[in-house]
This record gives sequence, C-alpha cells and structure tokens, in this order.
Amino acid sequence: MSHQSKEAKMYFRLGDFGLYLRDLREKLGLTQEEVERQTGINRRTIIRYENGECVPKSENLDILSCCYREDLNVRFLEYRIAMPKLERKVELALRNSIHDGDIGELLNTVSLILSSEIAPFQRLYYEQIKYLILAIQADINGDTKKGYNLLSTGLKLSIPDFTWETYAQYFYSEIEARLLQNMVYFKGKIKNKPRKLEPLLYLLGHISQEGFVYPQICYQVADAYRERKQFKRAESYIDKGIIASEEISFFEALINLYYNKGLCQYRQNKKTYTEFFHKAYILAQTQNNQKAVEFIKGKCERLFGYDCEKNAIIKGFIHTTYISAE
Repeated sequence: MSHQSKEAKMYFRLGDFGLYLRDLREKLGLTQEEVERQTGINRRTIIRYENGECVPKSENLDILSCCYREDLNVRFLEYRIAMPKLERKVELALRNSIHDGDIGELLNTVSLILSSEIAPFQRLYYEQIKYLILAIQADINGDTKKGYNLLSTGLKLSIPDFTWETYAQYFYSEIEARLLQNMVYFKGKIKNKPRKLEPLLYLLGHISQEGFVYPQICYQVADAYRERKQFKRAESYIDKGIIASEEISFFEALINLYYNKGLCQYRQNKKTYTEFFHKAYILAQTQNNQKAVEFIKGKCERLFGYDCEKNAIIKGFIHTTYISAE
C-alpha cells in the first residue's frame, strides 16, 4: 500500500508515529547519525519523520525496518485515522482558495474542530490554519499589516525563534510553508515592493512536490519574477507548478497557472498565449468554477480582445481526466 496519499497528513497521526520512531531508535541505542550511516537515509529526513513533519515514504520505512528490527510499514498503518467531515471541508478550502469561500463559515468550522478532542499535533495544525484564515480576512478588509502579524504569530506557534535572518535554518511543514509564503506576499504588499524571492525559492526546494502547497509556491515565485518583469523565468516556474498540479489533479491551481502562463507568454510576444487562456477557461467550466469562468472571460475580452466562449467551440485542449474531477 502506498502511503503518499494526497491528504495523507490528515489520514495518519504523524506526530504519534514520529514519537514511536524516536522511542524505538533510542531503545535500540542508536543515534540519528548511526541510522543515517546504516541506512543511507539523510539525517534531516529522519528528524522530519520523528517530528511528524511529513509522511514517511514506504520504501524508506522498508529500509529503516532492517535497522529498527520490525516492519515499520505495518506499524505505520496502526496510526491511520479517518478524516471527519469537518476536517475534509477545511482541507478543500485550503486546497482551493480561501478567498473564494465563506470565511466566517470556515472560521466556525475550524473553531468546532478545535473545541473537540483532537491530538496535540492536530490542535497545533488547526490553530495555525485559524491564524491563516484570520490573516486573509484582515487583508481582504484592507488591514494587510494586521494580517502579516497574524501570520507571524501563527508561524511562531511551532517555530518560536523564527526571524527573517534565520528562515533558512528550518524545515517547514505544509501549513508552515503556507504561512511563510503569505508573509512574504504581505510584506511586499505593505512595503509596496516586489516580494522577496529567496524565502520562496528556499521553500520550493524543501517541500514535497506531491503536496498541494508546492504548486501554490511555484505560482508565488512566478509572480515575484513577473513583478521584476522577468517573464521568461516566471513562465518556467509556472511550468513547474503545472506539472506538479497535473500529477495530483489539482485543478483549481491549474486554472490559475494556465491563465498566468498565457499572461507571461503575451508579455514575451509568443503567439501561443491564447491557447493557455483557452485551457484555463475550459478547465474552469468543467470544474463548475463560475467565478473563474467569468474572471477569465472578462479579462481576456477586455485586455486582449480574445473571446473565450467563441473559441471554446473551435478548440479542444482539455484532457479527458479533467472532466472526471471531483
């Protein structure tokens, strides 16, 4: 069985499993360095597993099993949990766009989860989600500085010593990466300057390409290059996001990425730019995302004189798997 589920973080008690791994290693009298030497698995990966920061790869658990003297894949299954309906609702909102949903309702849902009996690592996760939602709400209401402070507070729940000078000393979970990437965006917005590239590139190099946050960071990096009018480089990161989104069927991200690839191509005078407006438009239709349909249609007609609806009848770029999406 593969453990690399798209929402694996919510299906397994990673924190508890991490504690089990640490206790088992210590009972065997092994240090993390010794495990690294015996297995070839990087010490940083072992630390992340023990801290419950990521889903262990099945093949890595097989390798560690020899060193830890038990079948860790079988043991890992004991830490599987069912995802309650409320948690699923929050995950879908995070996966798509919090801006597009009812923020008040989402906050109520998170508050209900926090008021229930949940494991400590889950409580931290939802506390950080709450700060993320409150920050976005503050930004929508015109108080970006308040939003930035809320993001900073949320991140420091798990990384209390975080500063901009030390950000590269840490490895980030997906929710931490989500908080940090928004801090980068908000900071640039407050100062009315292009957002900083270095933290975003660091995140991109240290987060799983199989998760839903990776394509969002690709978009942020691309947007940072667009702010600097480096459109060719921006397009290269959009392409990375498209590949990752297609791998995990992340359709909402694909709509945004296709549209923005069209923008980058337009600024580079590429004749193929309308193909990506078309892809974004058709995908938004197949996903019943009426807000995106209207946005893309309006922007294309107003800025580029491109009639998405008319061209949708003529062209057919959309892959059949898009139609079968949830």
